[in-house]
Order: sequence, then C-alpha cells, then structure tokens
Amino acid sequence: MLPCLPSFVASAPRSPRCSIVVLAGDISPIDVISHIPVLCEESSVPYVFVSSKSELGAAAATKRPTSVVLVHTAGKGAKPAAFADMDKATEVVEEIKELPKDA
Repeated sequence: MLPCLPSFVASAPRSPRCSIVVLAGDISPIDVISHIPVLCEESSVPYVFVSSKSELGAAAATKRPTSVVLVHTAGKGAKPAAFADMDKATEVVEEIKELPKDA
C-alpha cells in the first residue's frame, strides 16, 4: 500500500500497476480528492471510500491521517512485503470490482 499525496494520485490511476484506490470520506475540503474517482473510472481502476482518514492512515501503517491510498498487487513496483498474502489482496481487488456502483 502506498499512502500518497493527492497530487501524485492524479496520475497514478492511469498506471497499469494500480489495483485499487482507497479514499477517505472525511476529507475537508472535499475538492482535494473529488477528481480522483473520475480518473479511476476513466482508467477502469476500482475505488472505494472509507469513513475515516485516521483509520485509513492506520491501515496504511502511517502515523498521520491519510486521504488516499493506492494498492498495487501486481506488476513492476508492487511490493510483496506490503501484503502477507498476495492472493488475499488480489481477492479483495476482485470483490471491490464486483461491488455495485451508485448512480
């Protein structure tokens, strides 16, 4: 998992290495990340919102609240040590892709 600045994330969903984008729902102002779902949809990268930037930061093993996390499960640049079980990570990616999209 890569906690990143939103400016870096703007180009990351276009990368074939990006498997999932996780966004915090309590970011203020929301304009900081509001363009990222559009970029993800254009690049067919699944994305999900979680409720808390603090919890997202903790899940990404950082001490700071985090607005966006990129998950790489395959390809160049993926860090196998990031997940103890890469098969489980790939399974999560597939489950997220199957989630219904809100209109």
